[in-house]
Amino acid sequence: LDAFGARYRLSTMFPYWDPVRGRLIELTAEYGDKAYGSFLNYYRMTAEYGVVRPLPDGLGWFSKSRLAFRAYGGFSYPDTFPLFRLGGGRRLRALDLTQQTGSSVWLMTLEWRYPLWADIDRDTIDHVVGFRNLLGTVFYDVGQSYLRGQWGPVVHGVGVGLRLDTSLFAFLERASLRVDLAQPVGIGPRYGPVLWFGLNQVF
Repeated sequence: LDAFGARYRLSTMFPYWDPVRGRLIELTAEYGDKAYGSFLNYYRMTAEYGVVRPLPDGLGWFSKSRLAFRAYGGFSYPDTFPLFRLGGGRRLRALDLTQQTGSSVWLMTLEWRYPLWADIDRDTIDHVVGFRNLLGTVFYDVGQSYLRGQWGPVVHGVGVGLRLDTSLFAFLERASLRVDLAQPVGIGPRYGPVLWFGLNQVF
């Protein structure tokens, strides 16, 4: 593919490496043309909305946790080429990158993020890498792909994950190391489980 396009992004998520609160809006549009070197003429658009909110005070330990919700959709034309992957470490985590590709997709995610070990405060490699907090997550992903005039099955995925809050180079940078284990539900025994590693939260 060879294309030009535009993107709009608004994020109030804070802190950016492991949001406690905020929202995300992102819109993209692109156009590819054989005259510019693409192997086909196509249009592709995406839209994403995410929100993270802490649980209200007065709930004890639960007040230290947060809920996160995301909705994502992608559309492309013509509908005969799989320009989207439904699965992936930042999409529907119960599928790998080769399953349920399509010309259009939709996806929703709900996560509960909760603390496991706060204030670890351990530094390694002469303070180059430090470990600060360990969080856990339970999540539910659901989505569907569309290709050549036909919708694929609605895929449900459930999973658990760990987030290790780290500081790099003595607080010059922060990052959240992510591990997610997800299992698809209701689409047969030949799928899953899938293990993903990543940097920072999915959204």
